[in-house]
Amino acid sequence: MKNLYLVNVLIFSAIFYYKTYAQDVNWERINYLNVSDVNSIAINSNDDIFVTAGDSLFRSTDGGNRWIKLNTSSFSYFFSIIFINHNDDIFATSLGGVIYRSTDNGSSWTSILNQSSVYGMVEDALNNLYVANCFGGVLRSTNNGSQWIQVLDSADVHGIVILPSQEIIAGCPARNLPKAFRSADYGISWQEYSWGFTSLICNSTGLLFAGAGSGGMWPLYGSSYIFRSTNNGATWDSVYSCIDSSHINRIYDIVTDNNDQLFAIGSLGIVSSTDNGNSWVTHNAGLTTNDVSAIEKNSEGEIFVGTPDGVYICVKKTPTGVINDKEILPKNFILSQNYPNPFNPVTTIKYQIPHRSNVSLKIYDLLGNEVADLVNEEQEVGFYNIDFDASKFSSGVYFYRIQAGDFVQTKKMILLK
Repeated sequence: MKNLYLVNVLIFSAIFYYKTYAQDVNWERINYLNVSDVNSIAINSNDDIFVTAGDSLFRSTDGGNRWIKLNTSSFSYFFSIIFINHNDDIFATSLGGVIYRSTDNGSSWTSILNQSSVYGMVEDALNNLYVANCFGGVLRSTNNGSQWIQVLDSADVHGIVILPSQEIIAGCPARNLPKAFRSADYGISWQEYSWGFTSLICNSTGLLFAGAGSGGMWPLYGSSYIFRSTNNGATWDSVYSCIDSSHINRIYDIVTDNNDQLFAIGSLGIVSSTDNGNSWVTHNAGLTTNDVSAIEKNSEGEIFVGTPDGVYICVKKTPTGVINDKEILPKNFILSQNYPNPFNPVTTIKYQIPHRSNVSLKIYDLLGNEVADLVNEEQEVGFYNIDFDASKFSSGVYFYRIQAGDFVQTKKMILLK
């Protein structure tokens, strides 16, 4: 019997629904959830969607068609969900800086930390958690948030990210003295840099993109910038700038879809780039307000954004079967979350490969024993759907693992009979 050592690391607004055909991007409102002043959106590994609006929290388990309002009586005022970890535990902060944790998909919450102005949370490969605090630097927890220690004592930390190398970068976009800190030893020591940011991401090829505004990367009040680094932040080039009211004047956040298309949001709308930041296009069609406050994506790469006007959802049209049209060939290896999940007894696993590869797709039980071999062959570039019939298996947690060339990824699924 074969064994597999499993390590799962999950890297994690009204909602808008966007469709992209070539370069066309449009946003459509979801009428199933009628809220305003959306603060955040988060999506777990099962593609359950969580939306916060004022002091209310909503959850959808079917892609946004049906919603339930969750109990938030423990919050003085619900502000936003800041992170979902590898176990799908949810972390949220209320106005005033208290951090709460939910281990039951948002049904109940426990207060775990009282800090002012929490701006973000990340998780490293050892499952340590790091919190960016506006007035308290960076804090680290080695036990899922039960206890915290301060690892960086620096005011005004607005952004934090962990690179594929597991280096941590924390950004301080102070207007007069922007700076960033880098740690290569899990927060024990830090190196200071003379640049800062409000948001920072790393795409699948290792390029870094930083958003800044009103004194971010380099101080210039009333402006906004997006910078790119090809050497892990050692040097930066400006790839987008705006100093007038017809474009974004502050960058709130940046994400990439599964094909590395960049989306940046700000107080005056959305811009995107399909060529690693060399050119940018404004995409505000369908929005009733251009003040976009949050952005997130699901496992399929569908982009969700939120505005003060209500809830919208965005969906990228995903081909089924094997597609060889050069217009829509995949650019990256992607393993999607199975659907439905939980399932009984059949579920579909989708993946995409950008070039001809020897592909292996296997199923493992909770102990790491291989229980099914779904794919073991050379496959051409394209999108693939594989049905897994678990009628002969017992209820429980299973894992599916793909290996295609150097690409290896594992995801969890639940069989409920």
